[in-house]
Amino acid sequence: MKIKILVSCSGRRFSYAEGETVELDNALGADLVKCGFAEEVKTAGTTAKKTTTKANGDTKAPAKVSAVKSDAKEVKGNADD
Repeated sequence: MKIKILVSCSGRRFSYAEGETVELDNALGADLVKCGFAEEVKTAGTTAKKTTTKANGDTKAPAKVSAVKSDAKEVKGNADD
């Protein structure tokens, strides 16, 4: 069961902080949800790679970010000149 922790909590074999999303056995997950410490995270069953779709229906993987070339010129000399 996948849950999102709403209130920091701990036990003999676990410790979770508020905001964490964790996968754990159904019994413990159900207990934490029942007590109000967590909420169940619904999943679609499988996760797919993120892709982009063009207007014509073609798909591609996300583009890599490249470094931006700077047009700044190097300044030589002493600032007191």
